[in-house]
Amino acid sequence: MPNKKSNKKDYFYIIEKHIKSGDCQLNACGKDNIPSEKDIKSFEKRIGYSLPNDFKDFSMTWLGGLYVAAKEEIWPRAKAYDVAPFWTFLYGGYMSSSEDYNILLQKRKNAVEKYIGDNGFFSIMNNTKWIELINGIHCLEFPPAYCTKDILSNKNPQIVPKPTYWGDWELALLYPFFGIEWMEIAPYYYKHKGNMVEDEFIDETKEVLEILDRNSIPYELCGKNIRIYGYKKSGE
Repeated sequence: MPNKKSNKKDYFYIIEKHIKSGDCQLNACGKDNIPSEKDIKSFEKRIGYSLPNDFKDFSMTWLGGLYVAAKEEIWPRAKAYDVAPFWTFLYGGYMSSSEDYNILLQKRKNAVEKYIGDNGFFSIMNNTKWIELINGIHCLEFPPAYCTKDILSNKNPQIVPKPTYWGDWELALLYPFFGIEWMEIAPYYYKHKGNMVEDEFIDETKEVLEILDRNSIPYELCGKNIRIYGYKKSGE
């Protein structure tokens, strides 16, 4: 938790230390609804793991969140009807306090709970099992490609037939888990060996299945892929 002697100068020092001077503009997002230490502990209990101390300190400061963006002269803004690679439009970012995130998280959770109740779904996974899966994946030779189906979306994602890439299994990308209807994992990839040589097939299906069995995580085989259900409909 923040030191009671901390003041605005301390936070500006930290911010200036990590943002290259002159290239970015920085704005505080507001000081309303700053969470207390009790609020954060309650939030940690609900999500099932502890937040980093730096993030907790940041959430409880007077800043209330940060908006950081490259200055116009450094990163010119796109004009109407411009066509360019997606990344060229990403000139800034917003980091909210945990209070903002908490509100959005609860709204989404309420929507998911209503949907599964109205449509006859029942839960199979929980936070503990998802985290056990992620921790196990991080111990593998490579993190396999995967895709997830959002339970509130009609879109059914698919993994390419011959993945040549690895998956990003950072917790922040997968949380909150309660929105995952299913996850499909491709426990293999095709390593490029050259234009005149066939790609090498690298397989760790056995290792992924061992993680699932060790942590009692139910799964189904879909061809060479593995599917894990967060929810299923009654009778399926």
